[in-house]
Amino acid sequence: FPPFPKGPACALALEFSGMPWEGANQGDWATLKPQTPWRELPVLEVPELGMIGHELAILNYIAKQVPAMGGATEKEYIVSQQLMHEAEDIYLRLGKVQDTVKVKDKVPKEEVEAFWSAVDQTGHNRTFGVHVYLTLLEEFYGKCAAGEGKFTSSGTTIGECKLWATLHMLVLIQEGVLSKYPGLVKF
Repeated sequence: FPPFPKGPACALALEFSGMPWEGANQGDWATLKPQTPWRELPVLEVPELGMIGHELAILNYIAKQVPAMGGATEKEYIVSQQLMHEAEDIYLRLGKVQDTVKVKDKVPKEEVEAFWSAVDQTGHNRTFGVHVYLTLLEEFYGKCAAGEGKFTSSGTTIGECKLWATLHMLVLIQEGVLSKYPGLVKF
C-alpha cells in the first residue's frame, strides 16, 4: 500500500501481534476498489471472514484475535483505545488542512499555519492545533507512567501502533514537531 496514511498502523500491529500476515501492493486500484467493502484502503483479507475494511476495524480485529494487543489489563485497554482515537482525531484534523500530493491549497495558508502553531486549548476541539494534541498526549504519557517510551506495559498495543504511525506522519511533514515533548520523543 504505497500511500502512508492508513497502512502502517495495521502493519505494525500485525507484526507485533505475531499473527501470520503478508503485505501486498494493491495492484490495479481501479479493479480492486469495487471489491473493497468501503472503496478505500487499507483492507485485511481474513479466511472465513472475507475482507475487513477501515483501519480502526482492522486494528480492533487484531486486538480481538490477540488480546494483549488491546492491552494487558482493562486499564491498558482503555489507554490503548484512547490513544487510537486521539491519533485518529489528529489524522482527521491534519487531513482537513494539509496539502497532499493530489490536493493543493485545501484551505487558506493561515489556517494551515494555525494548525502547526496554535496552542490554545480553550476553543472547540475542531480548532485545535497540532501542539494542543501533542501537549495532551504528553500529559497522558506522564499519567500512564508505563515505563520509558511506553503508554502501556508492552508499548505495542493497537492504540500505540496507531499513535506511532500518526506521529511519524507529522514528523515526515515537519521534522522537529515533537521536539518539545520528551515523552513522545521516547515513545
